[in-house]
Amino acid sequence: MRTGTPGISAVVPEWLDDANCADLVVVRTGTELDAHFLVYYLNSVALHHIDSRLVGAVQQHFNVASARELPVVHPPVAEQRRVVGVLRSLDDKIELNRRMNQTLESMARAIFRSWFVDFDPVVAKAEGRQPFGMSAEVAALFPGEFRESELGAIPKGWIVESIGDRASRIQYGYTQSGSRLPVGPKFLRITDIQGGRVDWGTVPYCECTPKDFESYRICAGDILVARTGASTGENIYITDAPVAVFASYLVRVQFANRNIARVVGQFMRTEEYFSYIEGSIARGGYLQSGGAGQGRH
Repeated sequence: MRTGTPGISAVVPEWLDDANCADLVVVRTGTELDAHFLVYYLNSVALHHIDSRLVGAVQQHFNVASARELPVVHPPVAEQRRVVGVLRSLDDKIELNRRMNQTLESMARAIFRSWFVDFDPVVAKAEGRQPFGMSAEVAALFPGEFRESELGAIPKGWIVESIGDRASRIQYGYTQSGSRLPVGPKFLRITDIQGGRVDWGTVPYCECTPKDFESYRICAGDILVARTGASTGENIYITDAPVAVFASYLVRVQFANRNIARVVGQFMRTEEYFSYIEGSIARGGYLQSGGAGQGRH
């Protein structure tokens, strides 16, 4: 790529017969350089060379002349292909794990909706039935009748309160510029969160003092929410925290109780949550650090 994320490379798949190119540098490697090896090289070793040759003040880009000057250190093509075989095998395993995690996440969201949005266990008990797929011990945690609330019918004994009432900390993120070079911790931005997930391998780094790192370090149990832009409300619940900080257009919500954090994190992937966000945008255009939806528990 020449713009956007300059230097990021990929191999055109064999099944792609026709395509137009925009803001791309097209490289044909010949017989002495394996295309997949070159892509791995460009996306790792060559980033410093690419970053040092970006031009443009408003939108930086990487031009064809700089691409021609790019030095590539490589072994014989047979060894390149052996290296590529190992790396692609690892990529396949990573992709398989990603799909498995996506399936498990979908299952967890379906269960959450059944229990805490549609209240299926309460409906079943109110009708004198045993809740489906649930042990008697878990079923005993749900009441057998409803009560009216400002949000409509909710399980008896549950209350309505805002996330801000329960959160131990709600905080704006760190103001800094990202770098593809490992100059400090990972620097999570709005654009890195897609559908409640983050590919940490593509997240840039940033310079960060020890004091700022402690203030903005991402921790397990954090919920990070985009507070402005086209993806306002997009969010992620952090399960395994890398060495990273979060950017200023994100809001961090923390709870002293990790169980509450997990439930809120699941709620913030529901249709009801995103409907609330649409209403917030219509009213004010962005999310305040203290703004949060109402939940039922």
